[in-house]
Amino acid sequence: MRRTLLVFSLAAALTAALAAPAPAAAQIAADRAAVAPAGVNVIDVKAQVTDPDTGESRLYDIQPAAPVPLTVGERIHVHLVGTAVIDGTGRAVLLPARFEQGPGDWRIDIADYGEHGLTVVARTADDRGRAGHLSQVLYTIEGDYDVRRQIASGRITFEIGEPTGSVSDPVVSPSTRERWRRAERIADDLLAIRYASGQADSGLVERIYRSGTDEIRQIASSFAQDAVRAREIENRPPWDVARHLYQELLGRDDSAEELWEADAGFRGNVRLLMESGYPALVSAIVRSQEFAQDHELDAFARLALPRTDAELVRLRQEMKTDGRSASSTRP
Repeated sequence: MRRTLLVFSLAAALTAALAAPAPAAAQIAADRAAVAPAGVNVIDVKAQVTDPDTGESRLYDIQPAAPVPLTVGERIHVHLVGTAVIDGTGRAVLLPARFEQGPGDWRIDIADYGEHGLTVVARTADDRGRAGHLSQVLYTIEGDYDVRRQIASGRITFEIGEPTGSVSDPVVSPSTRERWRRAERIADDLLAIRYASGQADSGLVERIYRSGTDEIRQIASSFAQDAVRAREIENRPPWDVARHLYQELLGRDDSAEELWEADAGFRGNVRLLMESGYPALVSAIVRSQEFAQDHELDAFARLALPRTDAELVRLRQEMKTDGRSASSTRP
């Protein structure tokens, strides 16, 4: 089953200009590069892979494919970078792209990395724990570019190496555990969208834990539709509805009157609710920079996913035994 994961508008810091296509796995300097301007001729496409711990970046050919090597538990960030002819010179540019799950069984976990990339974690090797298994992510370049059909879409291949450490006795890393705790807090906060309270169930927590920002937005949209169908906001003044979301999703304790007087954004959101409806207001808040900062979504995206299925099972057991901690609630 193919599942569209993310649509990226790539606009992050990247690499020095490429006067000629770089060889497979060539290391590149961390320099600034822009998103490819519309209409340029893109003559080559590569996968840029960055180690989030060291900041080291490497390029891998896509056609012909140069598989990206990963060991079980390894975590990397992936961007799509092209060589574009600008003013007669080949330059490195970031390419907006849509990414999808590749065919076959799935030995890697994928989450969004901010707005600009993928986080890929090698989950397992083959069913017998052997190395050499291949997993793929499909891409399609988005935008008005002069690019050959053969490279306008394609696949990035990952080759899973030998497991590191014992799979039979998994140890849950502190980063993995912290990601779960943060997912708990986010899930609990999202319940307020449909005027529910209490603790989110583990299934909802795991959806956020695995998929990050894109899944948060989908859940928020679904909860907003639930609230409309249940007529939860039908008889509530619009400023009270907006204030409720500001309190529960943004951690604001001001009254509706205080927000109205002091915050032009709040007044705009009240108008948005009245003109476009509750789902539009929820979407605006969940996509806001304030929501991202309050829930530290950039830091959340950098936290590790489980290295193996066994580690995920162990994590679930630990969370069930330990229960919620203070770190999973709003300060």
